[in-house]
Amino acid sequence: MIDSSAHWLGSSQEKPTGAVAERNRDRGEPHGSPLFDKVVPNPILDDIQEGAELAKKEGIDSVLGLGGGSAMDTAKAIVVAATHEGTAWDYLFFKKEPTEKTLPIVAITTTSGTGSWATKVAVLTNAEEACKSAICHPSILPRACIVDPELMLTVPKGVTASTGFDLS
Repeated sequence: MIDSSAHWLGSSQEKPTGAVAERNRDRGEPHGSPLFDKVVPNPILDDIQEGAELAKKEGIDSVLGLGGGSAMDTAKAIVVAATHEGTAWDYLFFKKEPTEKTLPIVAITTTSGTGSWATKVAVLTNAEEACKSAICHPSILPRACIVDPELMLTVPKGVTASTGFDLS
């Protein structure tokens, strides 16, 4: 269950709005929970580590990934990096395995192409090594996901088209 100590994760365009934002303002919280909005296409290790440090600092006990495949992959990598020694890169599928300490994730998708909300894989990029690889482990499979077609209307048409074919 996601509570007030959850960690919102998504692009800066996906911050809570409407009734959620109003409730958060009433509580004196701009987003209700810490927000990490530095998600980029093809998640970068340095950004993931920054999100993990925020999660540690704030005592996060769960993560809400909001957005497309990159937001989901970033959330999955953050929950590993926030609860294990080293970096997310140390837990690639051919290296160490994440443990049961991995934080739970709830995924809310705004695109339809990657299916990342329903997989145990997180793709990440190590810019220093100019390498792209993946964490693959059941512990990063979201505990719950929300797939609401109405949310897919909130992104630009070009994003909907390219992610529908997973070309980005």
